[in-house]
Amino acid sequence: MSHWDKEHNLQLRKQSEIFGESFELNYIDSDGQFSATVLSPLNAYVLEDETAERNVLLGLHKFTRRFDKQVYLDVYTDHEILHYTIGNDEKHNWSRPNQAPELKYIGKHNHIFGRVPLISCPANTERKSGFHDVISLFDAYNALNSDLVNEIADHRNAYLVIENAKLETEDLLNMKKMGIIQVPAGGKVSWLTKEINDSFVKNELDNIERKIFDMMDQVNFNENWASNTSSLALRNKLLNLENRVAMREALMEKAIKQRLRNFFTYLHIKEGVQYDYRNIAVKFTRNLPTDLVGMADVIVKLQQVVSQETLLTLLPFVENPKLEFNKFHSEQQRLADVSKEKSNAE
Repeated sequence: MSHWDKEHNLQLRKQSEIFGESFELNYIDSDGQFSATVLSPLNAYVLEDETAERNVLLGLHKFTRRFDKQVYLDVYTDHEILHYTIGNDEKHNWSRPNQAPELKYIGKHNHIFGRVPLISCPANTERKSGFHDVISLFDAYNALNSDLVNEIADHRNAYLVIENAKLETEDLLNMKKMGIIQVPAGGKVSWLTKEINDSFVKNELDNIERKIFDMMDQVNFNENWASNTSSLALRNKLLNLENRVAMREALMEKAIKQRLRNFFTYLHIKEGVQYDYRNIAVKFTRNLPTDLVGMADVIVKLQQVVSQETLLTLLPFVENPKLEFNKFHSEQQRLADVSKEKSNAE
């Protein structure tokens, strides 16, 4: 799955953060390979039971095809995919708005997974958008910034003040046409505009921005940070974000395990091999600066306490600790054999 799963995982998390929940549809592509696509609540629905496991009972996927105005609906069960078309606008009786569009059955075929191949990936336990709590702050920030730009860019709320002079309607039309104002001596022409306290506006924008970062448990990296800030100090600043991400990792890991379960079913049917998805460990790596010197010091101190393979999992650039452990010992054995041959030759 390495040729598609990284981008897929990013899109899966992105859609779940936007809508509060996203769905992964597992299928076998035209080349006979296991694949998956990302769906959202805009075009999919998953019916779950009321148990703690939240088992999927039914899955719906609504879609259209290019150059085809017809709307299609696929219904996923444990063993079948039922295909329907949804009646188009011409056939729908809009005089009866509560009337459901016509659903026409067009066929079905079986799938190999033995369970509904639609996997739910929630953004959080409440299944609400990751931006739900800060939408009002975003709206306030944009509205305030937009009003400030409008005040500067145009004169919609300004009046033309003419002192010590009187202009008739005809004079105003000529003034607008020629772009010239003629007033007698002592006359004065100016705009009456709303006075803008730029310090107040800037402080308000800064306050809203800080609230957005605080409510999202984020750190503003645009601030001036000390150049010698250690990774540990950075992690302390990101503690609340770490807790938020840890919860999302747990939800993401559950979705990945369900993907692996379907993938191993595919392997069992195609290759005749059988694996248990519960034996697979899912590792997440943060995109944060890592103090490799400090990490190496920790590994040295734990040499006689923890196995070498476990210590290798601490290094962010090691993707497969077991493989790296075997490569290290093979290299050491090869060097020992070369040294032995050299000693015998002498």
